[in-house]
Amino acid sequence: MCSVHDEQVRILILNENEDNNEELFRLKTGWTLQIVLSAGLSARKIRIFSNACLNENDQFQRNNYQELKWVYPSNTKYDDSNRYVSILCCKSGSFHYYFTIDGTTYVKKIFLNLY
Repeated sequence: MCSVHDEQVRILILNENEDNNEELFRLKTGWTLQIVLSAGLSARKIRIFSNACLNENDQFQRNNYQELKWVYPSNTKYDDSNRYVSILCCKSGSFHYYFTIDGTTYVKKIFLNLY
C-alpha cells in the first residue's frame, strides 16, 4: 500500500500543440498526478488514456491503455472547466499517457517515470 506520509499532488497542465514527447517527468510512488486542462482546452472534449497501473494489484501491460475518468469538482451543472483526472502512483516504473481533442485519433504519447 502507498504510504500516507509520502502523499503529494503534482499537477500537469495539458496544452494543445505542446510537445512534451522528449521530456521525462519523475514522480515518486505514493504521489498523485492530477492532469488538468489549459484554458484553451477547457471547453473542448478531451479524452485521456494511460497505461499506468491504477491499482496496486494491477499487472503492468505496456500496450494496454485505459481511458481515465474525469473528476468534476464544480457544483454547477454546466461548468466542467476545472475538471481533472487523477492517477495515484502506486507502482514504480514508467508509463505513458496520451489525449485526444474533440474526437481526433491523433496520438502523442508522453513518458512518465515513477521511482
